[in-house]
Amino acid sequence: MDREGYLTATVENGGMIARAVQASPDQPVPSCPEWRLRDLGFHVGCIMRLWADVVRRASLERRPLGFGVERPPDSELELFLRSEVAAAVEVLADASDDTPAWNWWGDSTARAIPRVLAHETAVHGWDAMNALGMPASIPPALAADGVVEFFDIWIPYTGHPPGGLAGSLALEATDVGIRWLVDIAEATLPSITATDTTAGAGAAVRGIASELQLLLWRRLAPDALTIFGDREFVDRFLEYPKGGVTREQ
Repeated sequence: MDREGYLTATVENGGMIARAVQASPDQPVPSCPEWRLRDLGFHVGCIMRLWADVVRRASLERRPLGFGVERPPDSELELFLRSEVAAAVEVLADASDDTPAWNWWGDSTARAIPRVLAHETAVHGWDAMNALGMPASIPPALAADGVVEFFDIWIPYTGHPPGGLAGSLALEATDVGIRWLVDIAEATLPSITATDTTAGAGAAVRGIASELQLLLWRRLAPDALTIFGDREFVDRFLEYPKGGVTREQ
């Protein structure tokens, strides 16, 4: 996917979250414990403000999440969220890949921020619709990119190797015809590679791309997908990336 695709997805997913918040702000969000839809909407709005601020200032300084944001009443949450999404997308559309920008994945530019926001809103869009009893699959191409983004962006955010866990895990997205092999070693961060064959993997997980992305983010249980091989290994891997649970940034 390209920058335009990521920004389009952010607008669409942000709108979905805004509509859900407007419909039932007090509705609990099962996949984000202790949150209601108002909390989810405010969180996503603060995320948008954070990244727009970093890129607008071309800054390597990180400001706290929610810096300068006053929490609006429920009646204004939909407008707040839509406005923050629109502002962030406008800033990112005008920025170059080389614009200096603080981030935790180490390249100090705005290059990957549109991608991060697309998946931030995709996963939280699912959270919002699931809270209303209407979970919607993430579009296949976006979800497939999201599987890789989990390893490119969020696994490094955890900052630690999975000590005591080593092996390989195959992931197969049946709707887009992509297979990946995840290499897991005790002393290094797991990495993912597209592959023609997953022979030799200790375990394999098969489902549509949306299911795989949501599994990695612990929105779906492993039993929602098809698992081959060492089920215990799959469970242990999913417990490893403690920094990759709620998309807090």
